[in-house]
Amino acid sequence: MGAHCMAQQFAQSAIVSGRSEDLQDHELERILVSGREDTGLSNRSLQVFLLLDPQALPVCKIGPVFGPLIPVCRELSTDVRTFDLL
Repeated sequence: MGAHCMAQQFAQSAIVSGRSEDLQDHELERILVSGREDTGLSNRSLQVFLLLDPQALPVCKIGPVFGPLIPVCRELSTDVRTFDLL
């Protein structure tokens, strides 16, 4: 991946709302997702949420070819690694 793409990959995300004459933007904050259940948002709770509601990921806005999402499993273990939310 080129340096230009890498710089854009981790850009600050924002939600823009309002009408064209009074647009407002709200920066989103990165949150820590951990493997521990007592930290609020764990890897497992995020997997379960997205398994039950895959449309929470707005992939159709990226391109209609990516949706709708149909989850198969929450976690898939292979000899090489584990894949989350297939």
